[in-house]
Amino acid sequence: MAQKRSVYTSFIILDAQSVKNTDPAESSGYDGGKKVSGIKRHLAVDINGLPMAVHV
Repeated sequence: MAQKRSVYTSFIILDAQSVKNTDPAESSGYDGGKKVSGIKRHLAVDINGLPMAVHV
């Protein structure tokens, strides 16, 4: 049975990923929790998994 959903986003999930960077970046840091040196990217997705916003 198909679900009826609004065409407008009502819920957004935020996620952050620490990524090892091989190229010299404008800004880089250290994630102590994951022990990774590099950059962090942030992603906001809706309940269907479609990206709403990305910040690197």
